[in-house]
Amino acid sequence: MKTNNFLSKYLPPNTITMLFGNSKVGKSKLAIDLAFCVATGNSCFLEQKTKQGKVLIISSDSSQSLRHSLTRRGFSRENAENIRVLLRWSIDQIEMLVTHLDAFQPDLLIIDCISASIHLSEASCLNLSKLASDYRMSLLFVSHLGREEPRRDFISHLGWKNNINEMVKLSSRCNSCWWELSSSPKDSKKRIFSLGGGGIKYKKLNIKFNPEDYSFSLIKKARKTNSIE
Repeated sequence: MKTNNFLSKYLPPNTITMLFGNSKVGKSKLAIDLAFCVATGNSCFLEQKTKQGKVLIISSDSSQSLRHSLTRRGFSRENAENIRVLLRWSIDQIEMLVTHLDAFQPDLLIIDCISASIHLSEASCLNLSKLASDYRMSLLFVSHLGREEPRRDFISHLGWKNNINEMVKLSSRCNSCWWELSSSPKDSKKRIFSLGGGGIKYKKLNIKFNPEDYSFSLIKKARKTNSIE
């Protein structure tokens, strides 16, 4: 049964949320932590209790690499009934995605693909937002475009710039939410988790990565600001 509101504080239902940040900051691990919390229903995501739901992960990782990350987070055969994985998908394969959505009916869809062909244009963002609404699910799109990567012109036929500020602008145009994950120069395990857009109140939180089980935990709130640095 659709829960549709399992994490409304951070991840509103029926819409797309974009997660971005610099390379190797832990975006994929944060997405897997979220997947575990939702699929098992017996863990909190950043201190917010989650309701159990089905999770579909689209990943460009090798099956071996993804299996390693899922196992480290705590997935096993005994608790994996609510998770499905789809590998090697591109943004123009919407019909394939719809087939999987019809069969599995996920509450949460995570798209975590490094390939440039998966980067969002405004049109594809709106298409994914419509899917989220039609299937009454939350959708987390993990972008691997970061602040530290070199700026370049528009990717041909996608109309997309390699810049986080463009992601924030795109989320505004599509009425979607955004998450940003950034590292702390003083602590290799500490991250700054910022979120906003789409009716979500802007927040900036201190969180910590726990390498022993690939989870993240909330430390304390950072100082709020009125703008994105």
